[in-house]
Amino acid sequence: MHSPTNTYLYFTLMVWGCLTVFLGAFTRISDAGLGCPDWPGCFGEITAPFSDAELSEALTQYPIDVHVSPYKAWLEMIHRYAASLFGGIIILVAFQLYRSENNSFKKMMSILLIGLVLFQGALGMWTVTLKLHPLIVMGHLLGGMLLTSIMAWLFFDSIKPRKIFTPQMPSVAKWIRWGIGLLAFQLVLGGWTSATYSGTVCATFPYCEGSFFPSMDFMSGFTLFQKWGENYQGGIMTHNARMAVHMVHRYYAFIVSMFFIVAAVKSLAYPSISKFWPAVVLGVLSIQVALGILNVWWYLPISLAVLHNFFGLMLLLVSVAWYMKARYQ
Repeated sequence: MHSPTNTYLYFTLMVWGCLTVFLGAFTRISDAGLGCPDWPGCFGEITAPFSDAELSEALTQYPIDVHVSPYKAWLEMIHRYAASLFGGIIILVAFQLYRSENNSFKKMMSILLIGLVLFQGALGMWTVTLKLHPLIVMGHLLGGMLLTSIMAWLFFDSIKPRKIFTPQMPSVAKWIRWGIGLLAFQLVLGGWTSATYSGTVCATFPYCEGSFFPSMDFMSGFTLFQKWGENYQGGIMTHNARMAVHMVHRYYAFIVSMFFIVAAVKSLAYPSISKFWPAVVLGVLSIQVALGILNVWWYLPISLAVLHNFFGLMLLLVSVAWYMKARYQ
């Protein structure tokens, strides 16, 4: 069903999803992921402590083994409020989508959305109760990005009804679709790099410890199901394991970048395809690559680290828009 109301709603949710992912990244990178030791409240309350005195009193009932502050507790709770609102509205939209659409694919999409929101909520809980286990932290980040990208797809799809693509479109669209798939895996690697605190393990670029291939422990670095019950704040991997995670993220970033450049050139070669979206994708890609390099050189400052997460999501969203415009005119 195409209507201006739906278009505005999907756009608002897409923007709200970006904000929620941004807040989540800022919370994680600020070491505030355990700012509240319980879930869904904070020290048994619906709001975080406002002062050090209130925090000290709360800690007598919720002793934890990491440093917390009212600032970190509030940062965590603001992210939870934003995520709860985002998920709650998506569930309402999914119910409306299921009832109003005759398209079987969109009906399945609405059911998937409800399931994703509920699972994302569970991941948010497990992030706290399992003390920042890297697999859970990575999954929580990717879940937020996936929900936001689905909102982007619904938004671009609602702008105008689909039309049948012209014969030359599938070739370019397939390249873009493959690019989105490659990018999705790169986001997984980026999430794992962040969750394992591997971003600061190497402070030079393009070399690391004087080599393109420093000493790395791939087996330990990519063991997803690590020990449960540990406190993972700050990371517990060995240096060589983190090195493997960091460098694989770099190697794969080069592959993804080259693929997107080729796809953009192929897209620009078709006069019937808009030049706007491939240009935007290349622009966002350039910013993302620059942020990645600067994060290495400047030892992962919080502002640039958060922006690197944010522009990873932006690259995904503009790629979805590019695919929609390349396939449907």
